[in-house]
Amino acid sequence: IILNVMTAVFCQTAIEAADKESARSQEREIACTRKLVVDVCNVFSEVDRDQSGTIDDNEIEMACTDPRIQAFFAERGIDSQEAWALFKLLDTDSTGRVDIESFVEGLLMYRGPARAIQIAKVAHDCKLLKRGLEALAVRESYWKL
Repeated sequence: IILNVMTAVFCQTAIEAADKESARSQEREIACTRKLVVDVCNVFSEVDRDQSGTIDDNEIEMACTDPRIQAFFAERGIDSQEAWALFKLLDTDSTGRVDIESFVEGLLMYRGPARAIQIAKVAHDCKLLKRGLEALAVRESYWKL
């Protein structure tokens, strides 16, 4: 009986310790994300040379030559060519401008390596797009007859 009680106490202590570690891990992740948001906002302010509240393709091009900005992106595994590509991805309305919200959200979303679910979503979206284009091509050829 004593061995069962000791085992139960040990298991309970281990479970509580794991719960505390999980909570600490979540707190660390939140703190890291908050720091990243502040860092990204600071970089945005440096890149936004005309203080318009948006960055344009000229500003991002100049930023890609700035060693401090290059270092910021390099710390996140992004080289200057990828920074340019990231800017194009964030410019969803093709205006050549990206606002601070899109910039921050984009860097948070695209940080780190692609996860399997992200790759699967892209593959799925491509399949849907291909089917839609094929259906459109069939309709177009039908109307040409």
